[in-house]
Amino acid sequence: MEPHISTFPLDYTLNVYRDEINLMICCFQRFTRYFISLFDLFIPSEIIRLIILLYIDIKIFPSDYRIYCGEDDSLILYNGIIYTSGAKSCGQGSTHDSNGKKIKTFTEMSSFFSSNINKNNKIVSASIGSLHCSFIDNNGDLYMSGSNGFGQLGIHIGKKDQLPRFYHGPIQIMNIKNVIQSSCGKAHTFILTKNGLFAAGDNLLGQLGLSKFNFPNDSFTLVSLNNVINIKCKQNHSMILTKEGLFGCGHNDFHQLGIDSLEDKFNSFQKININNIISFSTGNDHSIVLTTEGLFMTGWRRNKIENAYSITFIKISNRKDILSFSCGFGFSMVLTKTGLFNSGSNEFGELGYHCSDQSDRSIESFKKVDIYGGLRNATSLSCGFSHTIIDTDQGLYGCGLNNNNQLGLDGTFQYVETIHNFIKIPFKK
Repeated sequence: MEPHISTFPLDYTLNVYRDEINLMICCFQRFTRYFISLFDLFIPSEIIRLIILLYIDIKIFPSDYRIYCGEDDSLILYNGIIYTSGAKSCGQGSTHDSNGKKIKTFTEMSSFFSSNINKNNKIVSASIGSLHCSFIDNNGDLYMSGSNGFGQLGIHIGKKDQLPRFYHGPIQIMNIKNVIQSSCGKAHTFILTKNGLFAAGDNLLGQLGLSKFNFPNDSFTLVSLNNVINIKCKQNHSMILTKEGLFGCGHNDFHQLGIDSLEDKFNSFQKININNIISFSTGNDHSIVLTTEGLFMTGWRRNKIENAYSITFIKISNRKDILSFSCGFGFSMVLTKTGLFNSGSNEFGELGYHCSDQSDRSIESFKKVDIYGGLRNATSLSCGFSHTIIDTDQGLYGCGLNNNNQLGLDGTFQYVETIHNFIKIPFKK
């Protein structure tokens, strides 16, 4: 049963549907009819009316950053422009002049996009995987960059040395139009369009949900799921929220799909036994789901004694003031109105505080983070493989692994490989 608008507080609405809302507003300004037909199928009509009310009548709408943390790099979307920092060995999110080298601080990609995108168009959404990225503009056009070794860009691989395996810079995928949302896993991609859900890339573990195990799947193939609301990929598993509920496929070796089964992988979408979902996040080997009843986690989690995992979703919080949350590699961050909470691995300082001894390198339960400087009004965050970036009213702050400049720090911090406390990122708009 579709939740009534009363179950979607404003904080949830603006954070959970932020990418979709940005795209809706861009479309609404120019194409009212197209806007309604494009979005009425997958976003509750009450939310559409709320967004129109906020933007047209009350003139209230957040205009902050969107953060995307990958394995060894990060992207920031601000005012329709993508900025990138970190390792670019396969060209993911790189600029033409970087030539696959590290980008040490966040660098604007506008010149890089200029030959492929109309100057009046803006990037409204992005996603970052291990070695590839996707970008969507306000016309619903799709751009991909990075490794295509598994066909994850939706580009035919061809014979060896016949076509490039790495694309240094976004290339438009011409056969995919009216794109609403994208999500990149380790080596696979899901694309939600007006015409349905499509997938491409590595499918050896069934992560594309095509009812077979195969490699590669180098063109975007229609997936048999309808009424899709949200899509999330990470590592080798995929989770799709529809009006009928939450579905998962791919790797389940640590029960990251929340499915109680002896099977360690699924090549078709399985219904997951959890209801009243507001939002969810996928990590490398675990997943978190926010419902109207609270926050739930499944899969691999590190604690002080052993590497344990939950077979199905277990409740980890009753909190009703959750604004944002994200999963990394063995760690999680949860942002609430009263502060930032975290749990899991802290080997590289990704939880945002210094390890006093070996026992502090992983946390058994969620712990509040005392961010230095008393940062206020944090709105969103993103966890990468072993790093975290958070958006506050005082700017962007990061912590964790920085060996490939994935935090985009300058000065002396640029050469520090692990950052154990939140440090302000010198992002210049």
